[in-house]
Amino acid sequence: MILIPEIKSPVIRTQDNTTYTLSKASVDYDIDIPDIEVIKSVVNGDQAIINRGDYFNGSIDYFGISKNDYIGIKALQGSIVRLWPFGTGLIPQDTSSYYPYVDVILTSIQPYHRNKKYYIDACIINFVSVHPYSLTLASDTGVPEVPEQ
Repeated sequence: MILIPEIKSPVIRTQDNTTYTLSKASVDYDIDIPDIEVIKSVVNGDQAIINRGDYFNGSIDYFGISKNDYIGIKALQGSIVRLWPFGTGLIPQDTSSYYPYVDVILTSIQPYHRNKKYYIDACIINFVSVHPYSLTLASDTGVPEVPEQ
């Protein structure tokens, strides 16, 4: 079991190092049950298991978003970004672990809606991980080092 001492605001970082800290956001996530298939050889009858892995997916309800941030995040739809779903930084109880991060594809960004009404100051961000993923504490910050020039 992983203990995250404090859930912070989720953070999205784009490939060009633009960072969005989604304060007033809540994350709903799921780790898919792996797609496992048993195959059998028609030649000799041997069997093998194919495990396609676990994928991290979910949505973020982001409230209090500005129009400019909405336009910027909406432009990321279909892009690969790095997501820290529970915030960033060092885990206080474990000085060698950081908050987990995952590279995700933003599958859709849409205005927040409830009871057939749309809200202009909130949005729903849906995502799915790029690679199979298990939710573990990170051993680094997840921010790539920028070489000095």
